[in-house]
Amino acid sequence: LCAGLKHMHSFHPPYAHNDIKPGNVLITNRKGEAPLAVLMDFGSAAPARREIRSRSEALQLQ
Repeated sequence: LCAGLKHMHSFHPPYAHNDIKPGNVLITNRKGEAPLAVLMDFGSAAPARREIRSRSEALQLQ
């Protein structure tokens, strides 16, 4: 899940998912390996409107 978000944020401009919730996370069972959480439903994804430079800015957007 974190790797997917990191990838989205690596674009220029970075992309925001805009709809992260339990229903948009698929848990896959992989034979012989640990389960994997996969982010789904990118229908609301869009270029980020602004760059967040601090924790306090992130909390203000929630």
